Amino acid sequence: MRSTSGSGQGRRRSGSTTADGSGDGGGFSGIHHRRDKRFPMQAGHMTPADIQAAQEVESNEQLLAEQARDEAAAAWNEALMLWLSWNSTYEKVTAKMCKPGQDTTKLERLMDEMDQLRIQAIKSTEQLLGAEPAI
Repeated sequence: MRSTSGSGQGRRRSGSTTADGSGDGGGFSGIHHRRDKRFPMQAGHMTPADIQAAQEVESNEQLLAEQARDEAAAAWNEALMLWLSWNSTYEKVTAKMCKPGQDTTKLERLMDEMDQLRIQAIKSTEQLLGAEPAI
């Protein structure tokens, strides 16, 4: 449609057509479409092999993250078990200490075991707290 007035308001806009037949609708010469070719991994320019490779990388990253979480959970469980073992030994020692006529050699062994469990539990807990990532 053409307007008969000289103001140019009624000019018909013809959008340029790209090589694939789609119009850009803006009357551009198409040079902006060439810019995308400089970035081959942009959406729409990925080959099926590129997409599959990206999915495999993402899958591997998820697997590694799950393994790291599992290892962290196992380490925390081990530390908790050390503390529970220490607690159990502590209860045994205190119960035996209160009874008259207990074998002092057995009490000393239990106390030594309790000290070793406490030292291991402290080291394990300190390592976990020092290595804990900020969430």
